[in-house]
Amino acid sequence: MISTGVKRLTNSFDIGADDTAVIRTTAGDYIASSSCINISGTSWIDVTDTFGKLVFSINPEGNNLGPTCWGLRLNTAGLRKDSILNSTDGFKYLSYFLDRNLYINPTTQPASGTHVSLRFYCKQSEWQLLADTALTFGVTLNQYYMKMHRFHEPAATSTLVPLTTPTVNDSSHFLYVMNVNNYGVDKYLQYRTNHFSQFNPVFIPNVIPAFLPVTWLSFDAKANGNDANLDWATASERNSKDFDIERSVDGKEFVSVGKVKAAGNSSVINTYSFIDKDAASLNADKIYYRLKQNDLDGQFEYSKIRVVQFKGKDGIIVHSVSPNPFNTNVSADFTLLAEDRVSLILTNISGQVVKIEQMNGQKGDNNYSMNTEEFAAGVYFLKIQTKDNQFVYKLIKN
Repeated sequence: MISTGVKRLTNSFDIGADDTAVIRTTAGDYIASSSCINISGTSWIDVTDTFGKLVFSINPEGNNLGPTCWGLRLNTAGLRKDSILNSTDGFKYLSYFLDRNLYINPTTQPASGTHVSLRFYCKQSEWQLLADTALTFGVTLNQYYMKMHRFHEPAATSTLVPLTTPTVNDSSHFLYVMNVNNYGVDKYLQYRTNHFSQFNPVFIPNVIPAFLPVTWLSFDAKANGNDANLDWATASERNSKDFDIERSVDGKEFVSVGKVKAAGNSSVINTYSFIDKDAASLNADKIYYRLKQNDLDGQFEYSKIRVVQFKGKDGIIVHSVSPNPFNTNVSADFTLLAEDRVSLILTNISGQVVKIEQMNGQKGDNNYSMNTEEFAAGVYFLKIQTKDNQFVYKLIKN
C-alpha cells in the first residue's frame, strides 16, 4: 500500500536551508490515492511521498477538506508549450509551463467564500528553464509574470494528463501567484484557490504582469460622535471589485457591516469613505475595523486593522500610537473632550522609565511625537496619562 507523509508546521513564513526537505525529482507518475490524508486546520501542512520527498504544502485556512487524495506527474523533457484557454475571458494564451503537474482531490471543497493557500515546489533547475525562456521575451521572471493554471475536469478529477483545452462543464483559470520564494537552493510558488483540480505554474509572454489588484495608500478610522468614520485611498487598482468593511469588538472575530464598490482598473489615486452609523451603541471600549479588498477573479486581501475608541473614561480618546514597530519616533493621536495636561511616559521591558514628556492638550484632536532615536532595540511600553486616565501601549523598537 502506498502511504504518504504529513508534517504540520506552526511557523509558516521563515524557511531556511536547514529546514528544507528534499523535493521530489523522480520522473514519472506518482498517485497517492490509496492513502489519502486528512486536511484541516489553520497551519501549514507539508505533504510528502513514500520516500519522504516533498510534493506540496497546504494551509486549509480553517477549512475541513476531509480525506484528500493527490497525484504528481513529473517529466524530464523540460518545459511544455501550449495555448491555454482562459474560461474567464474566452481567449487562448500562448504559455510556457513547468513539466510538473499536480492534482489535488479533497472529499470536501473549500466552503463558499473561502480559500486555501498552497505551495507548489520545484527544483531550481526547473525554474531556471522557465526563467531563461522569459529572458528571450525581455522579462526577468518573478511572481508578477507568473500564473498558476488551474484546470478542473469533473469527468476526470484524478487525471495526470496535462489539460489545456476545456470542454463543456470543464473550467480553466489563471490564478495569481502571491510570491515566489527560495526553498533552500530550490523554489516554491505560493498561491490561493477556492477550488481543487489540476495545477501547473505558467509564464505567459506578452501579457501585462499580474500585479496585486490594489496598491494601498492610506486607511484611517476615527470616532465622530456616535459614528465611526472610515477613509481610505489607493494609489492604483487592477481588476478590483469592491471593499467589504469588517468590524470586530475583540480584534479577532470580524463581521461585515458594509460594502463599497471599487474603481476596477485605475492608475490614479482613488479615495473612499464609509460611515458605520451609531457604532458607539455596541458599548465596546474599542472597535476594530479592517477592509477586505475583493478582485474580479475571487482573490482578496486584507488591509491593516484600525481601532476606534468611543469611550474615553473621563475625556480622552486615543485613536492610534504608531508606528509599531518604531525606529526614530513614536506618535500618539488622541482627542480630548476638554483641555488637559497630558504625560507620555516610556518604560523599558524592566519597568524602568526611560523618557517622560508632557504637553498641554487642547480640546479636540491632538498629536504628539516623541523622539526615540537614542533607545536600543527591544520592547517598550508607552503610557498616555491625564489627571484621571491612563492608557498603556506595548511597542517594539527595531
